[in-house]
Amino acid sequence: MKRVMGVYSKWRKKRDFAFMVSRMDDRLLKDVGYSREQATYRLSQPFWKFD
Repeated sequence: MKRVMGVYSKWRKKRDFAFMVSRMDDRLLKDVGYSREQATYRLSQPFWKFD
């Protein structure tokens, strides 16, 4: 059960990160090292496939 909760927690963090990045403007994306194209590509991936 502990392992399942760990996986769920990791997926939730990735989902929350994706939500936050989807709301950023280009200036903020540049500050964190992403281009709009990179962010769009990452957000098109299912959250469980993020690295």
